[in-house]
Amino acid sequence: MSMSSVVRVPHAGGFSLIEALVALVISSFLMLVFMKMAGLQLHRAQESRTRAFAIHQMQGMAAAVSVNPAYWVSKSAVPVTLNLQSPTGGPDCERSRCNPAQLAQYDIARWGATLALRLSAPEATVACQDDLGISVCKIELSWQERGAAPSARSKLALRFTP
Repeated sequence: MSMSSVVRVPHAGGFSLIEALVALVISSFLMLVFMKMAGLQLHRAQESRTRAFAIHQMQGMAAAVSVNPAYWVSKSAVPVTLNLQSPTGGPDCERSRCNPAQLAQYDIARWGATLALRLSAPEATVACQDDLGISVCKIELSWQERGAAPSARSKLALRFTP
C-alpha cells in the first residue's frame, strides 16, 4: 500500500512583493503632495514677510513726511514719483542742517536704498494735497514679486494726514 500524502504547509504571514510595491507607490505619491503643499506654504510665508516689510517702510516714510510738512504739504510740492532701483544721494541731514526740500530728498534717498535691499524693482509715488485746510497724503508702492512674471507687481497704498 502506497500512501501518497500531500503535506500542506500553512501560508506564511506577510506581504507579497506586489503589495509592498503598491504601498511604496502610494507613500511616494503622498510625500510628493506633502512637499508641494510645504513649498507653497513657504512661498506664501515669504510673500507675507515681504508685504509686512513694505508696510513697515511705508509707515516710516509717512512719519518722515509728517515731520516735514513744510515741504510735502506746501503748494509747491508736486507728487514725487520715485525710481527706487537706483536712488540718488543727496545731502546728509544727520550731520548738517537741511532745508525742507533737502530733508525730503534725504528721506527719499534713504527710503529708496532700504527698499532696494529687499524689494525687486520698487517704484513709489508720494503725494500730498491740502483740501479745505486738511492735508491728506498718499504713498503708493509697487514691486516685482520674486519668481513671478514681469507684469505681476504687488501694490500697496497708504493714506494719512500728516
